[in-house]
Amino acid sequence: MKNKLLIFFLFTLSLNHYSQDMMVSNLEDFVSFKRSETLINGVIQRKITYRIKRVDTSFSWSNHVNKNAVFFDYLVNNFSTKHTLDSIRDEVLFKETYYSLLYMDSTFMETVLAYDNIVNLKYQEKDTVTIDEVLSIAVKFFSVNYIAEDGKYMGSVCTNILPVSATEKNRKPFIEAFCYSTIFEYYADSELGTYIAFANNLEKLYDINLGINKEERLLRAQGALYFLMKDDPTLKKALLENFKKKKEHLPFIIN
Repeated sequence: MKNKLLIFFLFTLSLNHYSQDMMVSNLEDFVSFKRSETLINGVIQRKITYRIKRVDTSFSWSNHVNKNAVFFDYLVNNFSTKHTLDSIRDEVLFKETYYSLLYMDSTFMETVLAYDNIVNLKYQEKDTVTIDEVLSIAVKFFSVNYIAEDGKYMGSVCTNILPVSATEKNRKPFIEAFCYSTIFEYYADSELGTYIAFANNLEKLYDINLGINKEERLLRAQGALYFLMKDDPTLKKALLENFKKKKEHLPFIIN
């Protein structure tokens, strides 16, 4: 309760005195969205996708977004509520309504406000986390999705955040966003390629007999992959290098 009161106090104080210099009061200037329709089995499926805009440099916080767009893309897509607003067909009204709803989204607004207070306005000190804590979240963006008919493990990178939400009781939005953005941005890096690290560790699973039953084998393979990725030097180096490059734009310190 005390934390919520503090957030509300800082939010009110900030809007009164620093509204032009705060991300939280200028969502339209860095968040965009589009809706799409897909016909699946005769049923129209509507979807909202958020995207991060390039911010005009007249805003004091523009560099934080422009140099870390994937980080914010993760935050807005995973820590906000999406509304289809099917009844609104007019695009101007749709955007006005959607931004109004986004401003009323307590989870997203608290997340952006916390970033503002730590990185932009420097009201609060940055938390310190260990590289082990960061790795424990990073590994969950590497998935073994299923076992093919020929027995091969089929996996993916950064396409499934369910393991994060299902295993992290206390979500850490900024750490998650940093891990996701690092893995994504270093995916095809010539020296610290996160996809190559993933593929190599997926291959190592064949060295161990993980069982006969497919469901049990799949669960064991996913657990084993987490441990392999946590010990992988390439992933660790990529995270530390990206932190070094972007530390002025991040609301935490890796010790």
